[in-house]
Amino acid sequence: MDDTFESFAIIPAPVKALASDVMSNLFGYDLNTFGPTGAEFFHGKDLQVMKDLIKEKIKKNPNAKSGVIEYKDYPTNVEGVYHKGGFDKVVDIFSDPEQRVKKTLGQFSWKKDDQGNIRIEDQFNFNDAPAKDEMDLLERLRAVQGDLDYEGLNFYDNTYGAIRKTAQMFGSPEGSGRMFDINLGKLD
Repeated sequence: MDDTFESFAIIPAPVKALASDVMSNLFGYDLNTFGPTGAEFFHGKDLQVMKDLIKEKIKKNPNAKSGVIEYKDYPTNVEGVYHKGGFDKVVDIFSDPEQRVKKTLGQFSWKKDDQGNIRIEDQFNFNDAPAKDEMDLLERLRAVQGDLDYEGLNFYDNTYGAIRKTAQMFGSPEGSGRMFDINLGKLD
């Protein structure tokens, strides 16, 4: 079977995370009402990417009980978050597990629990988002359009950039958003 098809996600984690995050902010719903979100949120190939990233960290420090995965640790070795990009930066989440993890968890912490399981604890948010009470809806819409105009961006040539800018204005700021507690089990 084609590996691309096996990696394909009909509704990828970044789409679920972004849509629920923006909607929860617009309508005031707490995504963590029923506790943190676990591994079921992700495609199996996404979970394997997480495991592989952590295995690489443990290879470098075999006694590590915890650590942090940074953007530079991903195989594409791109530091930071994309703020610009065309349609290709949007559709890659449907077939590329690395991009799904990077665009959902980004940088994340991991630790070994008392049973030897690897757990990831993270929060889906936009570290560059304004605080919820800083701007009303109209101000946020104007800010998105103003930023796109200032940077000379448009939705057609910079689809990802426009979505990212909108998510920044309507998504959860640092310290809020969907909590993840992902149990990856023991690493092989």
